[in-house]
Amino acid sequence: MTKMQRLREIIAGLLMLLCAALIMLDPEDGYITVTVILSVSLLVFGVRWLVYYLTMARHMVNGRWSFYTAAFLIDLGIFTGSLTDVPRAYVMIYLIAVNGFSALVSLLRVREIRSLGSSRWRFVLAQGITGVIMTIACIVFYRSISTVTLVFGIGLAYSACVRIAQALRRTAIVYIPS
Repeated sequence: MTKMQRLREIIAGLLMLLCAALIMLDPEDGYITVTVILSVSLLVFGVRWLVYYLTMARHMVNGRWSFYTAAFLIDLGIFTGSLTDVPRAYVMIYLIAVNGFSALVSLLRVREIRSLGSSRWRFVLAQGITGVIMTIACIVFYRSISTVTLVFGIGLAYSACVRIAQALRRTAIVYIPS
């Protein structure tokens, strides 16, 4: 990871901590903040995938999947942004589903990372287990919108701390003696 990438990750982590603090300070109005954060982040990821497709992936074998991923993420971001007027219960179901899917993907990645011989698998396993715990907490406190937004804020703060920790961690460099 270059110094610029590290700096970008640290800034993104600090912005995530700021958003988590905003959500946790006012859980009732945190619902709108959660919706905006999800919408903007999905749109940003979708645009990043689209730029990747336009610059590199369209010349690659099966590069079309990058375009499909970009279109899906952009549509999901627009859909999430339009959820501010619907009943809050639907957004909470959506939030629980997205959080649960993310935790499941983290848990499935553990096996792959472990088979590659990386010691990082414990860290990814901890992320997945934390995601599962947050999803279960959201399901248990489904009726209380303020509690679910509080749980989302805690999860966002945890993700921000993980992002900053990964940015500050030393990366292994392979040296080939000549």
